[in-house]
Amino acid sequence: MRREAFTNDGIAITAAKAPDLVLWDQNRYTDMNKLILGGTGNNMNTHFSFSQGDSLFQVMVNGGYGSQTAALPSDVYGKRWSLLSDFYYRSKNRKLKTGVTASYSITENKWLTENIMNATLLAPNAPELKDEAGNLVWEGNGVHFRNPLSYFRLNDNIQTGNSLLHAYVQYKLMRKLRLETSVGYNEIKVQERSKEPMSAFDPKLNPTGTYSEAKNIFTTWIVEPSLHYTDSLGDKIRVDGVIGTSWSSQLNDRWSREDTGYINDQLLGIPETAQGSKYSADKSKYLFLSTFGRVKFNFKDKYFLSLTLRRDGSSRFGPENRYANFGAIGAGWIFWEKENEKGANSYAKLRASYGTTGNDQIGDYAYLNTWGKALRQYQAITGIFPEGLANPYYQWEVTRKLEGGIELRFNDYFSANVIGYRNRSKNQLINYKLPTQTGYGNIVQNFPATIQNTGIEVDAVFKKSWGKFMWCSKLNLAIPQNKLVQFNDLENSAYASKLMIGKPLNILIVQHYTGVDSATGLFTVADPNEKIAISYDPVFFGGIRNLFHYQQFYLDTYLEFRQQKAPHFSSYFYNSSTSTPGQTDLDFYSNLPAELDNRWRQRGDQATWQKVSTLSSGSIKNSIPNWVNSDALLIDASYVRLKNAQLGYTFTEKFCKKKHIKGTSIYISADNLFTITPFKGADPELQVPFSLPLQKTITIGVQVTL
Repeated sequence: MRREAFTNDGIAITAAKAPDLVLWDQNRYTDMNKLILGGTGNNMNTHFSFSQGDSLFQVMVNGGYGSQTAALPSDVYGKRWSLLSDFYYRSKNRKLKTGVTASYSITENKWLTENIMNATLLAPNAPELKDEAGNLVWEGNGVHFRNPLSYFRLNDNIQTGNSLLHAYVQYKLMRKLRLETSVGYNEIKVQERSKEPMSAFDPKLNPTGTYSEAKNIFTTWIVEPSLHYTDSLGDKIRVDGVIGTSWSSQLNDRWSREDTGYINDQLLGIPETAQGSKYSADKSKYLFLSTFGRVKFNFKDKYFLSLTLRRDGSSRFGPENRYANFGAIGAGWIFWEKENEKGANSYAKLRASYGTTGNDQIGDYAYLNTWGKALRQYQAITGIFPEGLANPYYQWEVTRKLEGGIELRFNDYFSANVIGYRNRSKNQLINYKLPTQTGYGNIVQNFPATIQNTGIEVDAVFKKSWGKFMWCSKLNLAIPQNKLVQFNDLENSAYASKLMIGKPLNILIVQHYTGVDSATGLFTVADPNEKIAISYDPVFFGGIRNLFHYQQFYLDTYLEFRQQKAPHFSSYFYNSSTSTPGQTDLDFYSNLPAELDNRWRQRGDQATWQKVSTLSSGSIKNSIPNWVNSDALLIDASYVRLKNAQLGYTFTEKFCKKKHIKGTSIYISADNLFTITPFKGADPELQVPFSLPLQKTITIGVQVTL
């Protein structure tokens, strides 16, 4: 392809212009995919559990440890330690119930800071990657290149500690009245350390090492007291009511430091040996307060009605718009019910609801002017500069939700829920783009548009036994749709090139692609001024779980499916800012997929891809947008994936008694076992054209109950 590109450009191949074609061995070949992705990772999971108690007191302790490595030639890994305890108490008079749950977990992940898949693009005739002493090689015949093994020296280590405490108390004040209070505490500590050693870069570039460290402590308190009332109006109507409040506080405390200029990799992380350092810190606090009331009516266990009102307040809004009111109403009707001779119940129920919900997920302090600290001093004075533009007038985002559905149950064999919904939002909170002449990139405000989300969701379960054989199948299916219903003056807004009335939000506005011109060998479109909307949103998605039992054996499988479109994997190359097919960059990343072999070579060719070029300008380069900005960009990325399969055997009670244990089982489990898809990229689930795919994992386990 590289030689062909020079021919198309009418340029002679020389050592200066194409050292990979002249100075490097043309008979040498390294399979970078096999080198980078041909390894095997290891997983290990161990858990223990202890429980004890009676009808009044119960205690449970559970712990575990897990580790995982990647199928890469590196020491990247993931580890997790966890401990959970649960305490429950109920008084003899049954007026008091209380419980405390506490857990703590630590995760440690060591990963790569750059996309390792880039390394598979190195020209396959590149020189040896290591010398006889095991050092990385950075050149061949005087030509420098990016050694792909250097990616494994750029590591990021993240440690996360998660502490959780939840306590609740229920006390029956009277026969019809009880008080409930719960208190929750959660602290998440994240510490990240990143190293960029000198050894990860070509020494002729005179590199220096960099060490970065950051820490984030996220603390949350939640207190929720409530008063519950239960009564009957005559013999036919039951009433349940609750009033309560919810208060939460979130504190986010974070800092980061970057030390630069290290001249010895052994000193990375020692601030005193760095030549430069940058430090930044930030702290934010979020408060939320809600009061609510709810009442439910049940008439003859056949007709149901629910009413809810709440008033929410958030510190993320200005003083004038801090509080908002929301409400909902729901109703249900069991229009058919039957009980068979074995006591199994069958029924059919209609239900519907309408209500409003609020959203305040916009970040903290967006209604205020915010300022940043300048990185450099002027005349020994550190300056400040405006970072955020104030808007004290934005309001709660409100969504009006309408839902209807039917619930079905036939004995113990089959049950299903089918739900349809329509949600409309008129004042979404977003970072609205501003013209550059304002001096700011965006401002938080309510979106001047109406957005509608509709869809159908289905959950169905089938269960049947034939003697010692049992089969249980579960289906979940979602068919979502969304569209922009209204946007006043859209044509004159900053979103004119991104949105269209009546189309989904997640779209690209493109032209219609007409293929490669057989005469010129260039990408073509029907009309450069045409506007066509193509959507990223899935048409439907879901999964099917099947569980089979025969005596002591069981087989559990989960099949995941999705109909969708995703960017063609070749968009990764045609969108490149450094090189496109036919070219190479300073790293000599010019190894391209075999898909591009079906390209135009001579007049009359009916090809999928246009001719290649080594030039960064000209007709070939200028025609690339005809494909990148067309409806050919998105292709079918639908898939069916066996997400998990587990085969196990549970030993008989007689066997366990002989071994003086309560129970034991063995199993073998596989994740991401196979995928059926027309998508030729790395992974249709991730949808990133060029990314590390999900790993296939096989696990063998033993479970013992003492």
